Amino acid sequence: MRNPQSEIRNRGERGMVEVTLDELLVDQTGHSPIVILKEIRGERKLPIWIGPAEAYAISVELDGRHAKRPLTHDLFVNLLTGVGAKVIKVVVSDVVEGIFYGQLFVQAGAHIAKIDARPSDCIALALRAKAPIYVAKKVMGEDGGQGKEGGSAQELRDRLRKIAPEDFGKMDL
Repeated sequence: MRNPQSEIRNRGERGMVEVTLDELLVDQTGHSPIVILKEIRGERKLPIWIGPAEAYAISVELDGRHAKRPLTHDLFVNLLTGVGAKVIKVVVSDVVEGIFYGQLFVQAGAHIAKIDARPSDCIALALRAKAPIYVAKKVMGEDGGQGKEGGSAQELRDRLRKIAPEDFGKMDL
């Protein structure tokens, strides 16, 4: 019997690196939240600057806290569950001029939908749905950071290297 979830996981992961959320930090220079994704089978890390609302949603899930009322990402997962669908994986698929792009893969029966989403929302949803997080190899830097956009990933790494370690702090929400 055909299993669409297994097919999409096996078919699409060749160009992907599975990651975990390593840290949630604040860039003390710009006071912007940053998620650090770390590859599961290696040491490479990918920083992604995110918004404060998404950082809060991620921190609530990481800390095991529960809001009195469902947050937006909780509502989304509850809605999917209520109609018999689920998040099966999320992918940070591209970076163009320093802007990251994500995809949310949702399965309902035999149908799998690929939905454009911000990586921060993808991560928050993946944490709640216990779904795997992937990063495209070109985004993770396996090609030397020279993805199709002429080095956008490398420019981001260079920007991160210029920030002193003491400029970072733990996210306190």
